[in-house]
Amino acid sequence: MDSTRDSKERSKYCGLFKMITSIEFVSNLNTMSDALDELGDLSEYLQKRSFTLVDAGKYRRTTIRVLNSMATNPGPKLSDTLKEIKNKMSYKNVILHSDNVPKINSAQFYKSLANKLKSRMMTTSSSNVSRNEKNRKTMKKRLKTYLIILKN
Repeated sequence: MDSTRDSKERSKYCGLFKMITSIEFVSNLNTMSDALDELGDLSEYLQKRSFTLVDAGKYRRTTIRVLNSMATNPGPKLSDTLKEIKNKMSYKNVILHSDNVPKINSAQFYKSLANKLKSRMMTTSSSNVSRNEKNRKTMKKRLKTYLIILKN
């Protein structure tokens, strides 16, 4: 016990220790860490000056696929954490316990990230279809006009 702290401070730190040594907190932390690893890699790639838009789109789609796959198969950090918790009820040699910390639904979390990444980044497929259709109609009108001019 730390005698340099008053009871209020000791209680606060005891509660903090209880929270960070809960299974749910450690699982949440590693769920977010796996996601941040993937998003960090994408961010670093997009900051390079040497990539093309096509390459950026491929890298983004790869990140989306990885996040979607982590919804069914936990990422490397979460997977290792869950194994360690299951085998030892500890993490990094710290004994864990179950507490009332809300647990992140990792599948929903990863799917939501993937969906947000899809919706926030530029799309190439749906916008090109409508743009190409408009271009075709415009080109047809121009061609008809040119043919009329050539006939006269």
